[in-house]
Amino acid sequence: MSLIIKTKKGTKKKAILGAPSKTQLSQKHQNLIKDLIEEQTKLILKEKLGVKRLIYLRRINYSIVYSIDERGEKIVSKFVYKNGKLPGLIHIDATLIEAAGIQISEFVDQMKSYGLKEAKKDARSLLEQV
Repeated sequence: MSLIIKTKKGTKKKAILGAPSKTQLSQKHQNLIKDLIEEQTKLILKEKLGVKRLIYLRRINYSIVYSIDERGEKIVSKFVYKNGKLPGLIHIDATLIEAAGIQISEFVDQMKSYGLKEAKKDARSLLEQV
């Protein structure tokens, strides 16, 4: 994606997204990209988990499900969520997250910043239900 800037001398084309390095982006553009990632993460979590306010995300535990791709590498295939008060599990595929333009590592960082906890001691029982 590029930004076209019109000046009196002519037009300039400047890359915003997809630049080779984040160091080449100005602070304003880095903040814009960070805000876009945060907004997309909020939308995915609110829509899929049925949460009206972000404060309620603290009650939810998640577990990461891995799979093996065709090259034999271990990749994240989906996230499994369990609300402490409600029965049942909620699945979010990693392809949905990547289709929204968010990297998996950025998504996990955002979840942790919202207060979601990774289910470590209940992970086995959580995955047995899957």
